[in-house]
Amino acid sequence: MAEEHQDSFLEHEVTDTDPISVIKEQEATGSDYEDKGPKHYDSDPDNFTNQAEKDAAASTPNNADSSSPAVTTARNYTAAMMRRASLDAAPYDVSYRPSLLLLYSKPQQRQTWNETQVLPRVDWGDVFFDLFYVGATFNVSNILNVTPTGRGLLYAMATFFALMNVWNEKLMYDCRFVYQGDDVFHRLAQVSLFLMVATAVLNIRPIDELIGQRRLFVFCLALVLERVLNLARYLEIYVLGVGQVKQMRHVAMSASRNTCIGLVFYLAAAMVAWNMIDSNASSSHRLLVEEAITIKDDLAIILVLCGFLAQHIVQNIHILFFFPSGGRHKELTIPLNVGFTVHRNGEWVMLMLGESIFSILIVYVSDQSSWFYRIFYCGLLMVVLLQYLHFMSLPRDAVNDHALRRSKDAGILWSNLHIIYSFALVSFGATFTTFLLDELHQSTEETRLLSETIMVGDPDVRRQQNANLFAGSLAVIFFCLDTMILAHIGLGESKGRCVCRKSRHVNVRGVLLLSLRAGLLAFTATLGLWVVDPANLAIIGLVCVLAQLVSRKLGLKYLSREFEGADDGSVDESARWPNVTSAQAEHHHH
Repeated sequence: MAEEHQDSFLEHEVTDTDPISVIKEQEATGSDYEDKGPKHYDSDPDNFTNQAEKDAAASTPNNADSSSPAVTTARNYTAAMMRRASLDAAPYDVSYRPSLLLLYSKPQQRQTWNETQVLPRVDWGDVFFDLFYVGATFNVSNILNVTPTGRGLLYAMATFFALMNVWNEKLMYDCRFVYQGDDVFHRLAQVSLFLMVATAVLNIRPIDELIGQRRLFVFCLALVLERVLNLARYLEIYVLGVGQVKQMRHVAMSASRNTCIGLVFYLAAAMVAWNMIDSNASSSHRLLVEEAITIKDDLAIILVLCGFLAQHIVQNIHILFFFPSGGRHKELTIPLNVGFTVHRNGEWVMLMLGESIFSILIVYVSDQSSWFYRIFYCGLLMVVLLQYLHFMSLPRDAVNDHALRRSKDAGILWSNLHIIYSFALVSFGATFTTFLLDELHQSTEETRLLSETIMVGDPDVRRQQNANLFAGSLAVIFFCLDTMILAHIGLGESKGRCVCRKSRHVNVRGVLLLSLRAGLLAFTATLGLWVVDPANLAIIGLVCVLAQLVSRKLGLKYLSREFEGADDGSVDESARWPNVTSAQAEHHHH
């Protein structure tokens, strides 16, 4: 019986030429590969080649058929792995000389279309950059702890989305471009970015500390400076970028346009925040009287949120409706390193889940009664199981079956859902702190000692608000995970797993399982309407997450691709998401 193997983008099965043996042969001959990493170009910028691939081609035995797919695969794989294995390779798989002090090095294109992609080595600068977002998520969740209302959601979403946009912009740059060497100029630019993000994070505070205060202005000013830095970065790509000049300039122009949209809104927000300084001397008291608050008080933060939304809406419309079809997008775009993108997004989700862990662990309660342990352990188990649920929701080949490879529409859908999903994880984690503190609302003095967060307002109203936030966040998490699965496999294949297109046979078990999952989603979304006790909410929430895991496991059996109505997973290459190379996965039958 034939078995089907799907290889990852770094693992290719070949029969007549073994790429590993080719590498060993080069090591035995003592060939020098010090400069394998950097790309080399001829006078024609579209003639983009890689020295390592030339070396790999030269190493092919003379009696081998150079046109055979196996030899071609071996060459690509060998060149990719030699770049990866180079001892002097930089974190981005680009050779440099650590002993040389470079003042400046030009940015270059990371990869071309149809080139074998290699997952870059770990860049500790990226890991260090993520540390700033630990503080960002904590400060955003603190807004919801103090004000779990619609107004609190407005401030939390505006601050979170603005900073997440900075993270995403850096990811989109890093997965397409890389510097030719480790130089002082770009290290200083990176430090500047760190300082801007740190300044913005420092000034994310509860609402009463933002309105009419200098903090909101400094937050907006930090966003303005970050947009200017991003604009300068793409200007450098346009003028000095090394690679396919036409494509690089088009990408730089498109990214600069989107950056300018956010810059205009953030600059307007900074001006409004500056004019509001000291204009509301009693703003902290007015927060307790909702009818005394006007839209003018929140105008600055509304502009911040609009800046994020406008930038993404324009980008989505451009890609969905004005992007060239039939494969012509390759003439205007630079491919992403998909493996790097998926890997970094996985690390981002771990940061968001870490905020939930942080929210549970930082609350110290001297009187640790039974209710405390119910909330504490149920909360921890929920976060652990959500981590399992997240990675179970990824495609079986996390790179080649990802929505970013399938089509531009699927890529846009997944990207937008990922943003909403990230905020839902943060708001979900924030509820655990409020659950633990609300149980102590009768002991005001102890509550102040437990946390800087001071719970204000009527205890019953606050409990209802927290219950709604908990249930709503968990329901959004479930919805986003299910919809992202749909983006990975496609609507056509999803239908094929339920109803056979040829025989019209209905997969009864699969349809029933989907109905149960939809019912679970509706139950979770309305949970806060009839349960408000924090301990009971934590227990029921844990049961809901367990039910999701069980349904996902059953889905692997009753909604699998092996159902007679499912598609074979093939996708028209010309319709693929415009920022990635063609899929590297291959199917082999033995």
